[in-house]
Amino acid sequence: MTDATAAAIAGELALLDPALRADRDTASRLIDPEFVEVGQGGRLWDHAAILHEFGSASSMPHVMVSEMDARRLADHLVLVTYVSTIENRSVRRSSIWRDSDVGWRVMFHQGTRID
Repeated sequence: MTDATAAAIAGELALLDPALRADRDTASRLIDPEFVEVGQGGRLWDHAAILHEFGSASSMPHVMVSEMDARRLADHLVLVTYVSTIENRSVRRSSIWRDSDVGWRVMFHQGTRID
């Protein structure tokens, strides 16, 4: 594992932490201003919408993570893939992290429900 892949994985895991999600200022440091997400239901999210969702969530159930992997796509890009499970619902997830002047930030995320 390289420093870049380790940083992207650490950021991804941090964004799953309910305490971090409740703190918009801290979360915004990990989410690129050009962020786009395609949710598991097809909804599109941008930077402002996801931070609003994070800050308004009163509680988040525990997320189990499996199959975590990261690979460098280019000098400043890392792809993180994993499966998240909340209760009995599993979602295959992928994120692209970009190195910026303020550190590694997620710029794209997609979740696809596993049936």
